[in-house]
Amino acid sequence: MKVLHPDSEPDPTLREIKERSMKDLTMAYEAGDIHTILRLEMEWIASESAAGKVLPEEKLKAYFATLSSQVRDLEEELEMIGFLPRFMPVQEFVGDDLDFAMVQIDIRASTAKSRLSYLRGLVGEYSGKMEQQVFIAGIKGMVE
Repeated sequence: MKVLHPDSEPDPTLREIKERSMKDLTMAYEAGDIHTILRLEMEWIASESAAGKVLPEEKLKAYFATLSSQVRDLEEELEMIGFLPRFMPVQEFVGDDLDFAMVQIDIRASTAKSRLSYLRGLVGEYSGKMEQQVFIAGIKGMVE
């Protein structure tokens, strides 16, 4: 934030650019939008490099440490997402083996489609000529 602060810029054109960047950075920070913060940081680093300014090793180490910390935080958040209350039913179904879960989902979807097709056939026949007992027997057979 110190680098982007417009008060430290004597050039009016660069001051205006820094004001916009500072507003974007402030909004991203308040919203917790880490992606925008990182994008703005990368844009700043690119502009400094393009201007022929070399970042001191100390700053690069600080950036690396900050980014490494952010990566760890995001990885932890990703690991914990399955334990959020709204994802618990999915976590219980999926477990730790996503490939197995996808196969199970495909099997269940295929079974549901077959049952739906069978029901549509029964309804079509029932509406035409089938007796009620035959219809009920057909549904019972499908459930078993």
